[in-house]
Amino acid sequence: MTVMKTVFIFLASLSLYSCKKPANPTGNIMPPPINFALLDKQGNQLLTSTSAPIKVYFFKNAQLLYLGGECAGGGCTMVREAYTSAGTPKYSYKYSSLDMSLVSADGIKTFYIDFGGKVDTLFCDVQKTKPNDPLDKYDVVSVLFNGKPVVPDPDQLPILPFKRLH
Repeated sequence: MTVMKTVFIFLASLSLYSCKKPANPTGNIMPPPINFALLDKQGNQLLTSTSAPIKVYFFKNAQLLYLGGECAGGGCTMVREAYTSAGTPKYSYKYSSLDMSLVSADGIKTFYIDFGGKVDTLFCDVQKTKPNDPLDKYDVVSVLFNGKPVVPDPDQLPILPFKRLH
């Protein structure tokens, strides 16, 4: 057998082996994404399209950083249509971010939501509370919107309804 054939067979078998799924999955090593509907003080949806002008940012080492990029000029795709398995969703659009969970699990807990020229404060505490659990390593410990606790809407899991005070 030539050297080239041997190398080819080795590389082919290596690529097939790397595609094989493990017998025992190690579970979800990522935290759940944060999904929220932004509502005015009367409870009406503010996110009404996937191009809603929303910016979510935080500060790290005194530097302002945006989730999902700058989000200006159509560069942000963090707003998605919300779907439920049973009919029409209560909240047609939601903001969805895995980055927010990852940043929170890394120690940043305070975020700012800029929508319509008004800024709201979001405290999101995601922690790696079960590092040895192979199926579920992270917990969303608490979420506060403008200082008030928020719980997921039981009819629209896992969407958090954020109701503005202003």
